[in-house]
Amino acid sequence: MASLRAAMRRRDAGVVAALRTALSAVANAEAAPPADPPDPASDAKLISQHFAGAAQGLGATEVARAELTEAQVRAIVTREHADLLEHAEGLARIGREDEAEAARRGAAALADALAATVDEQPDGGGSPARRP
Repeated sequence: MASLRAAMRRRDAGVVAALRTALSAVANAEAAPPADPPDPASDAKLISQHFAGAAQGLGATEVARAELTEAQVRAIVTREHADLLEHAEGLARIGREDEAEAARRGAAALADALAATVDEQPDGGGSPARRP
């Protein structure tokens, strides 16, 4: 992500934090729900005899990540943007204007990322997502 690298070069901690938080929120949404542990009675080949509760075999615990649509990613980033603006308002109310300004810069970076995805997607965003 070019905007994250640019913010890191500028040492703009507010923007870096906002972009990393948004990327983490998207990654968390892609995570598979936790599965039930294997049943030792029926899945005896999968249970490790050496470590309690561990699975045995290469890739035994791997699961596919969910593919989010562009609309789902936009909704996550929009929510992060709104949260940052609310956080900035709260900081400003208690007189922490430097931190509030950093949060506003982060919110602006998320707004720019959202605007860039709209400009790149002529179909309205129903396809699998690219991260902002």
